Amino acid sequence: MTFKTASKCHWLGIAGTLAGFLACGPAPAASPWRGFRGCADIPPGAIPPPAGVHVRAWEEAQTTLARADRFVIYLNEWFMGGQTLGPYGQYHLQQILQGYSAVPYLVVIQPNLDRDDLNEVHRRVIVQALLDHGYQDAPSRVVVAFPPTEGISGEEGSRIYVRMLSTGTQGGGTQGGVGAYGGGVGSFGGGLGGGLGLGGLGGVGGGFGR
Repeated sequence: MTFKTASKCHWLGIAGTLAGFLACGPAPAASPWRGFRGCADIPPGAIPPPAGVHVRAWEEAQTTLARADRFVIYLNEWFMGGQTLGPYGQYHLQQILQGYSAVPYLVVIQPNLDRDDLNEVHRRVIVQALLDHGYQDAPSRVVVAFPPTEGISGEEGSRIYVRMLSTGTQGGGTQGGVGAYGGGVGSFGGGLGGGLGLGGLGGVGGGFGR
């Protein structure tokens, strides 16, 4: 077989395979994809969900966890690590009392790993506050447990705080990497040093916009 003939047979094989796919039928017997159907068998009436359905589900799951975290009392809310709530802890408790009846969440008290007795004191303080406001199910809804949310380091917290303050139009210009303005790598951040790489878009919002 000459090279021309072999090349022709090769392209005919590819064309036959593509024809099988386009026809929504099985590929030709000689094809390496024989037995594969080009189109899925979708039953009548089966309509895929609208765009964004799965994204919204993830957003709702994250929102639910964030709302539940409002009912978590952390160790730093107790004054000097003692048995009474500090100023913010008292404020937080008032917020919990206001929203308690409208949600199904547990009131979670972050445990002190070295003081089981102190954990029980903390629990009794919160239970009693809820009972004083008429919530008779407080003993079953106040628990000492690890919060479901993950902690962050100080470095992560500072980046999140800056990102929260900045808007989408600033493109990271408030703070970025090593750059002075746009958050890029070079001396002018994304404006010059970053190009279209790290901080490149930040240069537009930060290097020139600020």
